[in-house]
Amino acid sequence: MLWMTFAMRRIDLKKGLGCLLGLFAWLHATLPANVKVVLSVTQIGPALQQLKERLAETAFVSIVPLAAEQALLQVDQHLAAHHRSITAEQREALTNSFSASPPSVLYVRDLLKVIERWGSFVTVRDVPQDAASLFSQRLDDIELKHGAVVVSAFVRSLNSARRGLTASELGQVLVADEAVKTAVFTHVEYPNGNFPIHVLLNIRRSLGSALQEDVDGAWLWSETTYAKVAKARYPVSLESRGHLADVLQSTLQTLLQDDVPMVTSSFWGSDSIVKNQAFLGLSRSVDNVAWLLWRLERHEELYTVLTHWKIFHCLTARTEHADELAKYFKATGKSFEQLVTDYTTSLQTSTWSKELADFVWCDLARFCQQHERFEAVLEPLRLALTWFKSNLGSHVSTAACGNMIGGSYLKMHQYEAARDEFQASVDMMRSLENQTCACWQPFSTTWPLLTSDCTVIPWRMKCCNKAKASTWSSTQDQTTCNKQACT
Repeated sequence: MLWMTFAMRRIDLKKGLGCLLGLFAWLHATLPANVKVVLSVTQIGPALQQLKERLAETAFVSIVPLAAEQALLQVDQHLAAHHRSITAEQREALTNSFSASPPSVLYVRDLLKVIERWGSFVTVRDVPQDAASLFSQRLDDIELKHGAVVVSAFVRSLNSARRGLTASELGQVLVADEAVKTAVFTHVEYPNGNFPIHVLLNIRRSLGSALQEDVDGAWLWSETTYAKVAKARYPVSLESRGHLADVLQSTLQTLLQDDVPMVTSSFWGSDSIVKNQAFLGLSRSVDNVAWLLWRLERHEELYTVLTHWKIFHCLTARTEHADELAKYFKATGKSFEQLVTDYTTSLQTSTWSKELADFVWCDLARFCQQHERFEAVLEPLRLALTWFKSNLGSHVSTAACGNMIGGSYLKMHQYEAARDEFQASVDMMRSLENQTCACWQPFSTTWPLLTSDCTVIPWRMKCCNKAKASTWSSTQDQTTCNKQACT
């Protein structure tokens, strides 16, 4: 049986299930036999309540502390599996500890790793009473083994990042730290001054299950318990965040120069995650840099970063970033009109590609539409439409871009212009022999305000399939199709 386990602790559950769509849209509605999905929840919020409304009561299991007998049974089974044993004094110490405070599953799991290394000569005086104390004790041992300076910089860097760091990023951060360089490079010279990767891997190995590896290779804390202990022991400062932001910005510029394939929102519903690890790495790096600059209130740098179209795209490609992107722009003090003006100026001198054109009609247009800046986005949309017509001709993307332009006119109450753009898009779709309108589905997901007006795009297209003659009314707040003409 295959178990797919996802931790929801890194998701803002206050937003409800909507914030999960970008992360789990790739899961099929019906799973194969013997495949189970497990979500671990450490917060109480709307998302958990909505899950309870949709799933049977038997789908939920509350993890409660273990009884002393259960914990001792797990200890015995673990020792037997590893052909180990403990003394009577050591067992008595464990019994007293478990009886004084019922242990959590996490605590027992971590304690087993410690117990299996006990020798008969070890005197167990004070067994840590909880997972946090046990992890703090482990950090003491790791500092003794690898050096307090290096371990402190390692953990503090992870604490400063929002979405974890890869071994490569950690190496670049640590090698730029003078205290770490003094501690590590005093007696040994390494090629090109690179940080020795084996030091990072040894610390990673010592931390064990406290760290998990994301799909793009980033290391981050696996449990909130570990994160809280690490942040209390190695508190994050403005200096550490600033140092990390400087290093990651340099790394980000290198990533942007690479030929990283951009993906659209439909990517999150595809099976291409493994094939697009480069994009995932870029997306995570963008998220880290933007968040750090926002927290540091380095607004000019933040705006400069956000006006790179690949960065903007990365922050809009996943559902949970939509609100944050608006928050970032608001912090910079720049208007949406200024944003679109800067993009338009850049687009006029850019080397166009389908990725760039898709970015304009999908990401930039959707963002401006959500914030009711319909007129501002018309010029970049026209630039994209010109490129589509010249390079792709009659194509779904060409029709989609025209549809976006029509939608902008519609929201501006310029109904004649909207009708012309919509009609041109519909005619193009007809020429592509898409009579079922199935290929229009991406439009409804990338332009939510239009889909909420059920008679605007989807109904209009159904009308066009039923009758060529349909009348449009401009006397109402929104354009609607005359239903009598289509029935």
